[in-house]
Amino acid sequence: MFSLFKGKKPIPLLEEFEQARKDYGAAQLMLNFADSDFVDHAVHRVNTSQSQLNALIRVAKKQGLQAWTHPLRPLATEAVEDEAKKTESGKAETSG
Repeated sequence: MFSLFKGKKPIPLLEEFEQARKDYGAAQLMLNFADSDFVDHAVHRVNTSQSQLNALIRVAKKQGLQAWTHPLRPLATEAVEDEAKKTESGKAETSG
């Protein structure tokens, strides 16, 4: 597992990702409220934190990490879609 070291204590990838996500949010907030003299610095912080997040995402993908444990499936199945079509056509026939 990938980990970074701060002092003698290792920081696992997910904790590092969470910290990078917080840093990115703080950088965006800084950019939103930056004085005109500090806009360049704020943009640099946003770009840097975004690059760090992208790097951590690439590492997570290489390790096969996912945000969820179950495979994704469509929200609406064909049966639900067919039922919705029948309901819509029934409403059109009764109103017309």
